[in-house]
Amino acid sequence: MTLRIAVLTYLEDYRLRLEFSDGTIKEVDLQNDLWGEVFEPLKNLELFRQVRLNADFGTIEWPNGAGFPPEHLHAIGKEMQSHFIKLRRATFKGQGLQPQVAGASWEQVRKLIY
Repeated sequence: MTLRIAVLTYLEDYRLRLEFSDGTIKEVDLQNDLWGEVFEPLKNLELFRQVRLNADFGTIEWPNGAGFPPEHLHAIGKEMQSHFIKLRRATFKGQGLQPQVAGASWEQVRKLIY
């Protein structure tokens, strides 16, 4: 099975949260990967923030044509904490957390999961 990125969330600076087709959710910091002719311009945070998901190829890309293969991003990413993954999966599988989480502050969400 080909690894694909299903969900992209920009976090801050050069960090992204990526949900992969294998069900893993990883945080990726690309600050040290932005070198070379195509990637150097992405050091400009305005351009970096323009990252988008290319659903046709299951990866991420930028308007200047830069992109990373999902396998590389999966390999360098750090797995998100299990309580976050459980909360996210429960929320989207309709297990009743959505009404409690919608509009809640981070502190309120933390109380739900600890």
